[in-house]
Amino acid sequence: MTSLPPEPFTSDQPEIRWKPNASILLVDDVPENRYIVRAFLSKTPIEIIEACNGEEALLEIDKKNFDLILLDMQMPILDGFETAREIRKREKTSGKTLPIIAFSASGMSQEMKKSLEAGCTSHLIKPFKKADLISAIAKHLT
Repeated sequence: MTSLPPEPFTSDQPEIRWKPNASILLVDDVPENRYIVRAFLSKTPIEIIEACNGEEALLEIDKKNFDLILLDMQMPILDGFETAREIRKREKTSGKTLPIIAFSASGMSQEMKKSLEAGCTSHLIKPFKKADLISAIAKHLT
């Protein structure tokens, strides 16, 4: 008897009820990484705005209220650590706390600890699976 392969995970499964009009700021200096994240989230109703570095991210945050930030930690100009610290500093006056999901190619516990100390809510290690990204985002946008 042949068993069928498991059904592929899709982001539009009925158990995920996305927050209406949710928007994410995706911050990564590598266009291919941004493309992959967009592809993983393509079947969700989430609006994705992109920035190539922390400096651009802060400008986008000044223009729009986001529900979540996906933040690469290793970028030129203004890295993810400094960006997260600046976001948290600004939140002290606004009173709003934005979930920040850090991601980096380094799986070292020191890197993860450093991102959490900078103010990130959680940390994903690249390359991550679609299901892991969806799960991390769903914790905040459902």
